[in-house]
Amino acid sequence: MHIRQFIIQKFNQTICNELKSIDKDGGHILVHGISGSGKTVAVCQAVYQLIVKEDCFQSSGCVWIKIGDISEENLLHMLKALATEIGIIDVNSIESLPDVTSSITRFLDGKPEMSNLLFVFDDIWNQEYLQYLNFAKKSIATSSFKHESPNYKCIPAEEKLTQDEAIQVIENCRPKDIQYKLKGNKLVQDVIDSCSRLPLAIAVIGSLKLENDEDWQNVMKVMMKQDSTSKPQDDYRTNLFNAFEFSIKQLHPELADLFHSLGVFKAVKIPLQSIISLWQQDNKLEAEEKLKELNRKSLITFDDQAKYCILHDLIIEYLRQPLGSQQSSKQYFIALNQNLINGYRKQCHGQWFAYPSDDYYYQYLIDHAIQAEDHETIQEIMRDFQWINTKLQLDKMMCNLRVDLEKAIDYLKNKEIESWQQYEQLLQLLRRYESVFAVENLNLVQAMLTLDYEHDTEWIRKRAFDLAKEIKNDNGYWKIAALTHDKAEKTRDWRVYNATNNEKLSFIEENTNELKDTIFKRCQFCPIIHNNDILLMTSVGIHYKVWKIDGNKLHDINTKDIDKIESIEWMDNDSKIMLWWKKYDYSSDYKPVDKKNWINECQVQIWDYQLKECLKSYLVPAFITKAEKQYLSTRDIDNGLPLIAIKYINTDAKCLMLNYDNKKNGLLTLENYHLELWNDVNILEKHFDPFPSFINNINRFSVSSDRQLLSIIPGREKEAYVFKVSKGQLQSYIKLEFSNYPNEPFFIPEDDRFLVYDSEQLLHEYVLQESKINWKMLKNNDKDAETVLDSSYAYISNNPVIVQLINKSNTCKLKVLHYCKQQAYPTPFYHTLDQQYDECYIFNELHSVIVIARFIEEVKIAQLVNFVSQNGDTQRKTLWQYNPSNTSIQDIRIEKPRYRKIDNTLIVVLHEIFEDYHRLAVLTINLLNRKTIIFSDKVEWLHCIYMDQYYLITYGVSCSSQWFVRCYQIGDDTTQTKQIQEQEHSENRGITCKIILPNNQSTNNFEFKSAPLVIDKQYLTEHWGEKDGNLFDKIIHRNVFAHIPFMIEKGNDFIMVNPFGDVLMKGNESEFHFKKLPVNEEIFKDDKFWIQFNGTTKNIDMYDVATMKLHSILPFHYFKVDDVKWNQEQSSFIALDKDRLHYGIIKLVQTDTVNQ
Repeated sequence: MHIRQFIIQKFNQTICNELKSIDKDGGHILVHGISGSGKTVAVCQAVYQLIVKEDCFQSSGCVWIKIGDISEENLLHMLKALATEIGIIDVNSIESLPDVTSSITRFLDGKPEMSNLLFVFDDIWNQEYLQYLNFAKKSIATSSFKHESPNYKCIPAEEKLTQDEAIQVIENCRPKDIQYKLKGNKLVQDVIDSCSRLPLAIAVIGSLKLENDEDWQNVMKVMMKQDSTSKPQDDYRTNLFNAFEFSIKQLHPELADLFHSLGVFKAVKIPLQSIISLWQQDNKLEAEEKLKELNRKSLITFDDQAKYCILHDLIIEYLRQPLGSQQSSKQYFIALNQNLINGYRKQCHGQWFAYPSDDYYYQYLIDHAIQAEDHETIQEIMRDFQWINTKLQLDKMMCNLRVDLEKAIDYLKNKEIESWQQYEQLLQLLRRYESVFAVENLNLVQAMLTLDYEHDTEWIRKRAFDLAKEIKNDNGYWKIAALTHDKAEKTRDWRVYNATNNEKLSFIEENTNELKDTIFKRCQFCPIIHNNDILLMTSVGIHYKVWKIDGNKLHDINTKDIDKIESIEWMDNDSKIMLWWKKYDYSSDYKPVDKKNWINECQVQIWDYQLKECLKSYLVPAFITKAEKQYLSTRDIDNGLPLIAIKYINTDAKCLMLNYDNKKNGLLTLENYHLELWNDVNILEKHFDPFPSFINNINRFSVSSDRQLLSIIPGREKEAYVFKVSKGQLQSYIKLEFSNYPNEPFFIPEDDRFLVYDSEQLLHEYVLQESKINWKMLKNNDKDAETVLDSSYAYISNNPVIVQLINKSNTCKLKVLHYCKQQAYPTPFYHTLDQQYDECYIFNELHSVIVIARFIEEVKIAQLVNFVSQNGDTQRKTLWQYNPSNTSIQDIRIEKPRYRKIDNTLIVVLHEIFEDYHRLAVLTINLLNRKTIIFSDKVEWLHCIYMDQYYLITYGVSCSSQWFVRCYQIGDDTTQTKQIQEQEHSENRGITCKIILPNNQSTNNFEFKSAPLVIDKQYLTEHWGEKDGNLFDKIIHRNVFAHIPFMIEKGNDFIMVNPFGDVLMKGNESEFHFKKLPVNEEIFKDDKFWIQFNGTTKNIDMYDVATMKLHSILPFHYFKVDDVKWNQEQSSFIALDKDRLHYGIIKLVQTDTVNQ
C-alpha cells in the first residue's frame, strides 16, 4: 500500500513493539480511534516494517482483510473466501459463522508451516464479530470503536496531531517548490486548529498549492463554514468534508467531476480497468495521469505498479453527496451506479462475460446493477452463463454467486418483475448441484447441458443449448441425448451432560453403586417428557435399561433383562417402548440352529416404559422369498431372506419397516393386519410395500420424531436417502451425497434438521425445509410396471441401440430402444422370451442379442437373431446349455462376454464356485454353426484381472496352495483355449509383472516378464529400466495392493492393474494418469477419447487419447458410470451403470441437428 501521510512515530513504534511480542508469543491487538485518525495507515506501516525490514512473521507473512460495516451473512462469505484462499477445498457445505471459524481453526492447526501467519482485520464495526476471528493465533485489528475484549490488547490512536506534527505532515505533502513559512505562522496554526488537527484533513490541506497568506486565508474561510444541521459530535466529519471540498475546488472542473464519480465504488481496491470503464476513457495513460494528480492531492492512494487506487471511507461518504444538485441522495447514487453499468456495457459491448477480470467487476457487478435499479441488466447477467462461470472460477466457490443471485432475485421480486421466479429456479438448480460442481474447472454451459431438469426449468437447458451453438469452444459441447436412472453396531463410551451448566451426569444402578463402565451400543432419550420424568434408554448386547434423570444423576428404574431380544426403542411422541425377537435359536447367519423344528415367526410388542404391560403384539415372518411379483413367507432358509431389523413408524397409518438381510426392505402396514392371517398368501402382498430397487442394501437408518421422515444409508455407498412416509407408503425422497462414507444418521426431535456422521467423524447438517428441497416422487407400485433386470448397449449401423431385459406382467421380455434417424425418444418395442433370463449383451455391428439364464442348477445361453427388426422375423437359438451335476456348487459367475467379429466368435468365461475349489471355464461359440469348445482350469481361488477378444489373464491360488499369475490365449471353434504362461510366487513375497499383448491372435509378440517385489526404487529401475521402474515405484507407493501390480502394454498404451481388475494407471509413451476404474474392452481401443467416471466429483472426464490431456468435463450425477462405448461417426458415447440397469447417451452438440 502506498503511504504518503505522516504517522506519529511514537504511535507507530507502539504498534511495532506489540507486533514483535505477538511474533514471539502470539496474541491480538486492537487499534482504535475515530475515522481519519490514521489507524489503518499506521498499522500498514508497522506491518510492512516488521515483515519486510525486520524479518518478523517468517515464513508465513500476513493476510489483510477489510471487514467494514457488514452483515453476518457477508462476513460468512468473506471468511469462506478466506478459507478457500488459504487452501481449504470444500467450503460450499459451510453454512454458519461458527462452522467456518471451526474449519479454518482445524485447517491452521494441521498446518505447522502457517503457524506464524499474521492476520490483519481492518475496520471492524461489530464487536460480536471478534469471536468469529479467533481462528487467528496472531492478529491485529483496527476499529473506530473501542471493543472491550479480554483477548485483545487495545492501543488508542492519537485522534489529533500536535502543531509540530501537523506542520511536519504539511511539509511532507506539499509540492517541493513551495517555500512558504509554516513554523511560527499564526495563520497556519489557525488553519491546523480549524481542521481539528485530524491527520487526513491535514494531509489533504497540505497537498494543496498554498503559496501565500491569501491562499491560507481562503482555506481558513472554507474550514470555518459550518452546517447548521450538524451536531457537535459530527464536527470532525464537517472539518474533513470542508477540507475535501476546498481541495476538489482546486481541481480542473473535468477532473473534479471524474473524481466525484469515484464515489460509486466500494471501499476496496479499485482497479484502473474499472475506473477507465466508469470514465469511458479510451486513453489509459491519460486516465493514469489523472489518478496520479488525485494521489498528489492526497484525495486517493494510487499504486502505480499494481494499477489500483484506494479511497478512504470518509472520502467515499463525501463523494456520494449530491453537492450542488437538485437530486436526492438516493437519485444521485442510482445515477452514479447507472453510469458505471453503462461504462461496463460499453467496454464489453454488452457481452458481460467478455469483460476482463480485474478483481472488482465480477465481484460487484450485480451489486452495482441493483443499486442502479437496472432490472434489465440484472436479468441479462443472470442469463449469461459464461459470466456466471467466470465468476465461479475466480471466486473458487459457489457461495458468493449464491448471495449475488439471492440479492438480485429479492430486488426483482420487490419490484414485482415476474421473471424473478425463473431466476429462483436457476438458484435452486445451482444449490441442488452445488456439491457436484468442481468450480475451478467448471464449464457452466456444459454443466447445464447434462443436469436433470423439472418441466418448468427446461428454459435453463434451452438457454445453455443456444449458447453452446453460439459460443466457440475447441472441445465442443456435449448433451445427454437419452438417459435412464433412479430418481453391526459398535459399542461406544457414552457420556451425558447437563447442557445448562456443562456438568457430567453419573449413572446410578439399582444397588446405588455408580456405573463406571458406560460403554453401550445405543443411548436414546425418550422423545417426550412424561410427568416431568426425563428418561434415557441404554442397550448393550441383549441387556436394556431405562434411566431417569434426577439432578446430576441417572437412576436405574428397570433392571429387567428380556432374553433373546433383537432390538428395543422408544415409540414416537410417547414413553412407550417397542421390542422384538425371533421365536427360534439361530446361528450367526440368522439360520435356525434346529432346521427341522423351528417357527418362522418374529414377535413384535409395544410395552409401557417400565415393561410391566404389553399393549400390542404383532407377528411377522422371519424368512421371506419372492415368488413372481409377490413376497411370501418361506421355510427355505437357504434361499430365503432372514429378518434382521425392524423400525416402528407411526404416521397416519401405523407400519413397521422390515429389513430382510439388507437385501429387501419395505413397509408393513399394520391396519387390518391380523395375527392369525400373517402367513396367508395374500397378506404380505396386501400389506408389504417393498422399497425402491435402488435401496438394495441398508447399513443404517433413522426415523424422525414425528415419524414422517425415514433416512436410510445404503451399504458401501457414499450417499444417504431421506424418504417422506404417508399412509404406510414411501411417497417421495431426496438423495444426499458425501465425500466420505456416512455412518450414523439422526433427526433432531421436533426440528427440521438432519445430521449425519461420516467415516472421518465429521458431522454434516442438513435443513429439511419444504421450500428448499426438490423432493423426487416415487412411482406407485404398478403390477404391470417394468422391472429392469439387465441392460446392454452398442452401436449398430452407427446408431445407438439399448436393450433391457425386463420383467413385465410376470413375463420376461427384451425391450429394444433403437435411436435411429436422430430420434430423441424412440418408441420401445418388445420381444417375449421363452423363459426367465438374467443377463443380456449386444455388441457393435452384431445384429443379435445374447441372453443368459444363470441359476445354480442351470446355465443357458441363447441368441436372438435380427432383434432390431419389428417385422416378426426375429429368431431365437439356444447356443449352449449346462446343468451342473456336482451338488456342492455354490455360485456361478459370468465375466462380461466378448464378441470377436473377425471369426464370428462369442467368448464367455464362467467362474464356478464349489465348496472346496473354483473352476474357470472358457467357452468359444461360433455364432454361425453354434459349435462350442470349452476349456476348464481347476484352482483353489481366482480372479480375472484382464480379458479381451484374444487373451485372458487371471490371478489366484492353485490347488497346491501356490499363488499364481496365468495367461491364456483364447481359441475359436477349431482351436481350444490354452494356457500360454504361468508365474507362481509365495504368499509372503510380492510380485511385479509386465505383460505385452499383441494386437491380434498371434503369440509371436506376446511377452511376459516378472520379478519379485522389492520396494526400492533403485532395484526397480535396474531390473525394469528407468521408465517402467519409475512407474512401478509410483504405483507401489500410491495403492493398497502394492505387492502385486501388473503392467499390461498394448502398442503405445499401457495400464497398471491390481489383482481385482481395477485400472490404477493408464498412459502412453509420454503421459500417464492415476485413475481407478474397471477394465473394459474399450481400455486399449484406438478411439479419439478415453472416457472415465470420477466418483469423487461425479463428473465424466474425457481425455484425448493421443496426448492423455483432459479434454472435457461433463457433470453427471445420475448414476455411477461403470462402462462406456464411444462412436466416432456419431461423436457420441453410451454410458452404463455398475448394476447394468441405467444408461445415458451423450452427444456432441455442434453435430446435433435435432430441433431442441
